[in-house]
Amino acid sequence: MPDERSAPTDEAVLVAAVAAGSEDALASLYDRHANSIFATAYRLTGDRSGAEDVVQEVFLTLWNRAERFDPAVGSLAAWLGTIARNRGKSPARRRPWDGVGLEIRRSATGRTRVAAAQRIPKRAQMGRLSRGST
Repeated sequence: MPDERSAPTDEAVLVAAVAAGSEDALASLYDRHANSIFATAYRLTGDRSGAEDVVQEVFLTLWNRAERFDPAVGSLAAWLGTIARNRGKSPARRRPWDGVGLEIRRSATGRTRVAAAQRIPKRAQMGRLSRGST
């Protein structure tokens, strides 16, 4: 049984690996947190499809903004939960991701495989996706 005290350090290492582009690290974090994020999102949206969208957006945010997570400020679960609540509360606030997504598959051995379809453009490049676009 893993030592509970090592989990935050382990997660910080995994988040750093995600920031460096590790899809395996993202898959590991997805396995750990997807169910609780889905539960939070489902309570907010009341809709399975909407909750699934929120889960995907949360992990896209982790993939694209992993360097913003600071384990000294709080736990990864709290950070991801906050992102989920922000996305789930106001569907109008969600960004139109236009063709960006995660492909999440389970292998025959039960191992999760996560692949990013593409990285979300940096905020400076988001102009065409902002509120004023059609």
